[in-house]
Amino acid sequence: MNKLSTKIGFVLLTGMVITLIGSLLLMYKSTNDTVEKTIAMSSLDIASNFSHTINPTSYADFLSNQSIRNLYILGYTRAVRRL
Repeated sequence: MNKLSTKIGFVLLTGMVITLIGSLLLMYKSTNDTVEKTIAMSSLDIASNFSHTINPTSYADFLSNQSIRNLYILGYTRAVRRL
């Protein structure tokens, strides 16, 4: 069982397994990084779009006098402006 071909085969098999595991780990890391960047960019786009739809004066008025009624009025006026 100590043939040279067996030893070479075992070394090649071990190398292939190590390469496979390394490739899988790199693919996982790359995919994870891509997903995190995509979510971050999407979140920035949503925040930017949201900030453009808010009327700063109305929002400042709401912050100074917070109530559910004022929140609904603020949302209603924004919805009407979109029409």
